[in-house]
Amino acid sequence: MKSKQVFGSGIDITGKAIKEPLEKCQITDVNNWMCDSAQLVTNAKNGVISITNKPESSMARNKKEVCLIK
Repeated sequence: MKSKQVFGSGIDITGKAIKEPLEKCQITDVNNWMCDSAQLVTNAKNGVISITNKPESSMARNKKEVCLIK
């Protein structure tokens, strides 16, 4: 699993496409992993992905949000 990487992709508030590698990831397998960044915690458990905005982050203080769209 050391060769695996997780990417976040989507569109920012201005409509610009985003595709960034997520850092500090612990990957067990394709369905179970967790990435911890300064702004967010992205987690997959049994293939179900969740994103949590860290309340102490600058993004949260500026009232910015991240949406997970399936």
